[in-house]
Amino acid sequence: MDVAAASLATGLGVDATSTHARVLRDEPRLHAETAGGDPAAHRAALTAQGASAGPDRTARVVGAVGAHVAELERERTRLAAHVSAAEAEISACRARWDEIERLRPVRVMRWIRGRRCPPPWHSP
Repeated sequence: MDVAAASLATGLGVDATSTHARVLRDEPRLHAETAGGDPAAHRAALTAQGASAGPDRTARVVGAVGAHVAELERERTRLAAHVSAAEAEISACRARWDEIERLRPVRVMRWIRGRRCPPPWHSP
């Protein structure tokens, strides 16, 4: 079993040795039942595959995780730029709204709406 995988499993509270033994016991039988062949041959292939995986496999996994993290970082940067652009647009809209609110016709309409009685030109 890969040293990095064993230490990770131990850190997660998983008994890697017994899990590995169960996989080496059950996986060849599953392969034999689904794909045919001799369970012993499948067990030998799994053992050889595990032995050949070693540090190269760990490096590939770490490299893949690093590439994924880099992709996520690029996505975070893209989204941050999108949020900044949206905030700038909101700020411009608020400024325009403030300009509209200061227009005399808008102020007059607000004054009229704020009065309790209808204006004199409004007939019941």
